[in-house]
Amino acid sequence: MGTPGCKEQERPFGIITYSKKSEASVSHMLSVILAAQMANKKVRIFSQAENSCEIDFIGLQDSYY
Repeated sequence: MGTPGCKEQERPFGIITYSKKSEASVSHMLSVILAAQMANKKVRIFSQAENSCEIDFIGLQDSYY
């Protein structure tokens, strides 16, 4: 996520707005985040909209993407 305003103390963050996504999509995103935390893995977050912190995709970060 490359939006400059989506960082706090040099750590990127994103927003998941429930009303903008389906229940299944939000559930999937939160499941990926929880699995990553339990496995001590990093996640990659992506926003399609320019100048937005809204998350559209979350994936487990492996050695490369």
